[in-house]
Amino acid sequence: MPIRIRIRPDAQYLMLLGLVCVPVVLGVIVGGGTGTAVAVAGAAFLVLAAFPVVVSTLLRVPVLVITDEGLRMPLMGPALGWDEIADVRDDLKVTGSRLVPVLLIVPTEPQDAVWRLRPWLRGEGRANLARFGTPLVIQGGSLSWSLADIRTAIRDRIDQS
Repeated sequence: MPIRIRIRPDAQYLMLLGLVCVPVVLGVIVGGGTGTAVAVAGAAFLVLAAFPVVVSTLLRVPVLVITDEGLRMPLMGPALGWDEIADVRDDLKVTGSRLVPVLLIVPTEPQDAVWRLRPWLRGEGRANLARFGTPLVIQGGSLSWSLADIRTAIRDRIDQS
């Protein structure tokens, strides 16, 4: 039976979406050319920020699917068989002034995994490859499973293959 991990927006993420609504509202209130530009820019950013949550939560597309054959990342694009995964490990990512726990899925061919990412995510994948040695970095906090549980589920299947 496949394991499906979805995004569950936390309070910080919902506050971010609320803050992104502020320019939209202000742009509508101010009106005119400047107000319209601010509202359109705010709406574009709101769509980009809300896209993963809407797709994963409302449309029920999981962030990560773990099966007996391998794992898939439908929002990011790649699908890897267990023979294509070398390791899974924890690390910390610097975000602003704080450290955020992340889970690193290390493919046997990291550069190939970059090309399996959706085109708009390849730049981030290359940056992750340079920073962590893998393009597949999962940030916890807003997921339906903890990073430790995801790591255990992946490691158990890697060990079996």
